[in-house]
Amino acid sequence: LSETVLEPFELGPQTTIAAGRYAMSRLTVDAHTPNTWPVTLDGGFTVRDYYGGQLLGVTAEVSARPLPLLHFAVAGGVDHARFDDARRNFRSAILNGNVGLAFTRDLVLDLVFAWNELQTLLRGQTRLRWTWASGSDLYVVYQHDVDAADRATRFQSLLIKATYRWDS
Repeated sequence: LSETVLEPFELGPQTTIAAGRYAMSRLTVDAHTPNTWPVTLDGGFTVRDYYGGQLLGVTAEVSARPLPLLHFAVAGGVDHARFDDARRNFRSAILNGNVGLAFTRDLVLDLVFAWNELQTLLRGQTRLRWTWASGSDLYVVYQHDVDAADRATRFQSLLIKATYRWDS
């Protein structure tokens, strides 16, 4: 596996990835408890090629479904990028939380919260899904991104999407 970078870009603090072709092999080890349990645990470790360097990553997630129509999850990860050349090594961390509330099987509200250390970003997202007919859904999604350092709004969006299935 490889990736071709057409134009240089900055990744992390003072780390520039030059244009070129990069190997992207990966080894991942994951462990999971059964998803049928009321509380589940997931974890993983990854070693991979990373734009001429190496990326080491650790992830963990805890999920709970205390009621059939209520779901909670918290996940996090830490990555460490190492380069043998003049580029700076860096660490990044993310933390995500999710609450899913199903009013009925056809009407579901998801609340997602995320923090990204590398981008100094806090993100809140709500998604309402209503299945109004078999294979036909209405989605309303609102996203608000905030700079974690000064709390200034970086991005907001409201998306409304409808799908309809025609039966032949």
